[in-house]
Amino acid sequence: MIKKPLQKKVVLEADDEGKLLFLSGTEEGGLLIKLFARDGRTFVASKAITGVELRKKGVAVFVFAFCERTVASPAALDAIAVLQGVGFYTNLRLIISTANTLHWLYGMPVAPVTSETELHKLHPRANAFIEPQYSGEPNITTPKQL
Repeated sequence: MIKKPLQKKVVLEADDEGKLLFLSGTEEGGLLIKLFARDGRTFVASKAITGVELRKKGVAVFVFAFCERTVASPAALDAIAVLQGVGFYTNLRLIISTANTLHWLYGMPVAPVTSETELHKLHPRANAFIEPQYSGEPNITTPKQL
């Protein structure tokens, strides 16, 4: 299996203002991970994971590996933003569970967003977990025969 490199490998220095992790599902059932400076405008690095890769290893494995390659540890993050309403129902639940787990483990704030352009005005809540907001009603059962 060929590993895809990060689009841009940059390790933030200790004197950088902060780090914001952005997580999003994709319409194809994958995961998009991006790292921004805390201002929400300065892009640092990203990684796209296909749905096939994601089902083999899981969201948390890819998020932790991305953090280790860019900021040394998830504990070095200042906040996490999760794009709501994009991608598969189960993927969104797993992405939000991973974000909430990082919040619980490291005490970093998490926030839902409806667009990547909202990152610069993000105000994550330090003591709150986020809940999924879906693009429609979940359809996770097999059709019933009439």
